[in-house]
Amino acid sequence: METKVLILEDDIVNAMHMQVVLESAEFEIIGIAGNYIEALRLFVNRLPDLLVCCIYLNNGEVAINFIEQARDIKKVPVIYVSAHDDEETLNRVMDSSPASYITKPFTDRQLLVAAKCALHKQMRLSSCNTTPEPTGRELEIIRHLVKGESSRKIADTLCISYETVKTHRKNIYKKFRVSSGYETVALAFHNQWVF
Repeated sequence: METKVLILEDDIVNAMHMQVVLESAEFEIIGIAGNYIEALRLFVNRLPDLLVCCIYLNNGEVAINFIEQARDIKKVPVIYVSAHDDEETLNRVMDSSPASYITKPFTDRQLLVAAKCALHKQMRLSSCNTTPEPTGRELEIIRHLVKGESSRKIADTLCISYETVKTHRKNIYKKFRVSSGYETVALAFHNQWVF
């Protein structure tokens, strides 16, 4: 199975170049986003295994904000690609625990090595952590399920779409190997995610 990669880069020439390089190594590019909203939509719909992100976008957005929201949905490694290597940028980026950081211009080999190292590190971390933990958003949804709320009610309460709640529930079922809301609630009590 190919590794799914989402690229957040507003320079289409750079983005297409990254796509060609990664696809040559059998990575599957699930999308190229030029802004935060588009990246989040692609992330929620396709749940990538790796993110390659430009830090500062031309419209003033900062990729780190997208990463924080994305990781509430699914923990994935991030490779930052940027022309900036000043201390302020590096300190800001380090708080989001990137798997790698590449400065522009970069070689094809640097991008491929960073991608392979990021995935290897993620696999090692996953194998050490045998019991998955729910993300912040998953935990919110689980707590609403415990209250007996429907997906529609959860969507209204959390101010997110019904489809987003359905996607979260599907991901929760898959992640924790349960097949219903009842099993999810039982698991939540067993693991003391709720009191």
